[in-house]
Amino acid sequence: MVTLWSSSFNVAAADIVACQVGCISHNAGWCVKAHCKRCVFVTSAGVVSFGRAVDDVVD
Repeated sequence: MVTLWSSSFNVAAADIVACQVGCISHNAGWCVKAHCKRCVFVTSAGVVSFGRAVDDVVD
C-alpha cells in the first residue's frame, strides 16, 4: 500500500492524481489537492466516470 507520506511516492511529481470520492478522508483529499498539479476526484470506480473526470482536467 502506498500512502501520501511514503518516501517512494511524491504527489507533487505526478502529472495527474485521481482519487475516488468516498475512499479517502477529507484531510487526505485536501493534502493531495494542495500538493499536486492536477487533481481529479472521481465519483465512482467506473471507466466512464474516470474518463469524464480526466477530460475535465485536461481541457
